[in-house]
Amino acid sequence: MQLLEALNIDKELVRKRFRSAAQTYDVHAPVQQEMAKALVELARPFVSEKVNRVLEIGCGTGLLTRQLLNHYAIGEFFVNDLVPEAADNIAAIVSDYKVPRMQFMEGDIEIIDLPQQVDVIWSGATIQWVDDLEGFFNRAARALNSDGHLVLSSFGRDNYKEIKAITGFGIEYKSMEAVVESAAQHYEPVAMKAWTQAMYFSTPCEVLKHMRYTGVNGVASTSWTRRDVAAFESSYQTFRQSEGYPLTYHPYLLVLKKRSLIR
Repeated sequence: MQLLEALNIDKELVRKRFRSAAQTYDVHAPVQQEMAKALVELARPFVSEKVNRVLEIGCGTGLLTRQLLNHYAIGEFFVNDLVPEAADNIAAIVSDYKVPRMQFMEGDIEIIDLPQQVDVIWSGATIQWVDDLEGFFNRAARALNSDGHLVLSSFGRDNYKEIKAITGFGIEYKSMEAVVESAAQHYEPVAMKAWTQAMYFSTPCEVLKHMRYTGVNGVASTSWTRRDVAAFESSYQTFRQSEGYPLTYHPYLLVLKKRSLIR
């Protein structure tokens, strides 16, 4: 069985999977919704409510976008995603707010040209798809103003631990501590938060549907046979609890301030 596989990530496959999950993502992503709200709350003591230039990386369906616009007065808003269709959805969200200028930037954030002199870069549950994390931190630092912030969320090593235990495969999520270390040359952490929580499902197949509906089954190109599914269901019985079949999430949040020595 190969539901997930380790990095390097096939970005084109990620694009395809998240595109197919666009209509179901919000309904089936309560953890990501909670992460978006918590990320903004964590950053508010450090990031001014009035910011001139903001970049959001991996906007997706706009869970974090809405939170940003609810709490910040943004002058120029640069919004990025791998999926080009995200542009229309984000434009509809932004139209409900007074944003003088919004520009959608399609493409891989490791490759595309970044806007410069940015005050804050936000990234909601995206950096796990980055191949060269230190390179990403370097590019982001050079895009930020001297007193800028990089605010991000992602998932720790216990994320989807049940899936990894059964299949032997999984995204190689970096720990929060490892991410802070990768960023240390360019940033100092000013706030961080991590937790684990489980979602419960009535059957193991509902676990698989949940992953499909949120696009995160999307880093392996192989398809499962009926035998694979049956074996998965059988193996998942070991995790059964009174509440149902758990799927563990391990979110973390970071507010990073750019070190003054970076130009």
